[in-house]
Amino acid sequence: MIHRISILLAAVAASFFCNIAFAEPTTGPVKILEVRPYNVQGAPGAVYVRIDQVSLCNTDTYKIDLSWSGSKEILATALSALVADKPIKVEVANSGCVGFATPIQSLYILKQ
Repeated sequence: MIHRISILLAAVAASFFCNIAFAEPTTGPVKILEVRPYNVQGAPGAVYVRIDQVSLCNTDTYKIDLSWSGSKEILATALSALVADKPIKVEVANSGCVGFATPIQSLYILKQ
């Protein structure tokens, strides 16, 4: 019985470390101030999302790259948060910080 409990505790501890190791850089709770679609002739384009504070990657403006899979879902989340005045968290890829217009990997919409 003690052996089974030890294995269970080890598995639970390992799951905590796995989640931490793969976490992507994420802002704290912020509000969206502006969503700006930007047309690039001959390219899929982008949508710029401005938040209420300079945060992750030393910027307040992030980019939804419309050529990425999942970009429409990210845009829908951004628009929903803007209209509902809900806080969000912005997540970027580990290697993705480029300052202004850092690409968004995902958005979390938060309940206030």
